[in-house]
Amino acid sequence: MTLLENIYHHLHNNGLVNNREHFSKHYLGKSKNWYAVQTHEGRDFSTSAAIECLRNLRTATQGEALNASQQLALLTAERLVSQHLNQQHAVAEIC
Repeated sequence: MTLLENIYHHLHNNGLVNNREHFSKHYLGKSKNWYAVQTHEGRDFSTSAAIECLRNLRTATQGEALNASQQLALLTAERLVSQHLNQQHAVAEIC
């Protein structure tokens, strides 16, 4: 399973995304079918999708209506995506 799939399942299991289409549009900034195509082809995050995901995870972390497990899920996902960007794409920091 790719990191992209792991992040989706992690967010979905914690009630932070409704479905794959929601994840594609709201966390990745892509079309509603982008996640489905990537997973069908066995691909992981693109650089642009990972950066957009990281930004949206950080924004979501500041939400007021989140419970402790959702906050932890977002922070864990943020750390994993950040590590992926650093290791796979040599992106050290995203503001």
